[in-house]
Amino acid sequence: MVGPEETSEEFGWFDKSAMSVLRRFRSLRRPLLVLLPIFLGLLSVPLAFVWLAQALGLAQGVAALGAALLLLPGVLFGLALNRGVTVSMGYSQAYANGDIVEVARLKRLMDGTGPPRSPFEQANRALGDAEVLVYVERWAEGRDALAKVDREALPVRARPGVLGQRGYATAHAGQPDLGVELLEAAAQEADGQPDYPAEKQWFMRVRLGIALSLAARHDDAIAVLSAVLEGVGDYEGDLREWTAGQFFLGRSLRARGTFDDAMAAFDAAAHDGDGPFAPRARAALDLATGSPLRDDGHVREPIEEEGVEPEEAEGRSLKRARRP
Repeated sequence: MVGPEETSEEFGWFDKSAMSVLRRFRSLRRPLLVLLPIFLGLLSVPLAFVWLAQALGLAQGVAALGAALLLLPGVLFGLALNRGVTVSMGYSQAYANGDIVEVARLKRLMDGTGPPRSPFEQANRALGDAEVLVYVERWAEGRDALAKVDREALPVRARPGVLGQRGYATAHAGQPDLGVELLEAAAQEADGQPDYPAEKQWFMRVRLGIALSLAARHDDAIAVLSAVLEGVGDYEGDLREWTAGQFFLGRSLRARGTFDDAMAAFDAAAHDGDGPFAPRARAALDLATGSPLRDDGHVREPIEEEGVEPEEAEGRSLKRARRP
């Protein structure tokens, strides 16, 4: 796991207690569909007690005290549920911001201390550690870590993504052909789930296109990336992954000799993108400027960086979304 070891940093009693209660529901496909009815059920208990107290003719003070005591579990569960949602959103935002230290901190809170209590917890912890390795581009380590994740212990919906992540890391780690095979297998698994989310489909296809580019299957890479970068369904994509997709689209277009389109893709990644492939795209543009590429015998003019007015920059729509 990347990040500092847990030493002086500690979480409060309520945070640890709340996550301990919610942790057992993480293996469910849609945990909120179970947690919300439990919350509403706990809130209904004091109301039922008040009705019963009135039916039995109990004193109002007794009824009020009993209702207040019975309301306490519902309130505490609601606070725990709210804290769990806040931590989950913070975890996703930390990933989007590239704040791996915060990712590691929140992961410790969600995972808890001590050994895993179930095969799911063990696989889920291992998956989180492997995803961080991939995020910081420690490709070989991420590939090996993902290969050890017990996919069968995870929910069915999560399994194609794990295989796809493994294929993506494998392609970057110097085995692009194998990476393509794994990603194609992951895509087939995802296609077997009719309700597989558009967000996850988008990530899968972008990474397949990148692996195809790394495997020098440039025509296939161009076809896949050109289509998926326009979005899947209502999902337009994650900015960091969109930038990587634009970079590798430019790479494959350049390999096929379509230099103008390649430079347009690099330019989009360099000026509208985010993450490690944005500076790499700028480097590709600088290289083209220093050594002009030829297209049909004509020397291309160096690409000049156009100034962007503040109003235009503020209104520019960047493609942002959550991590799968």
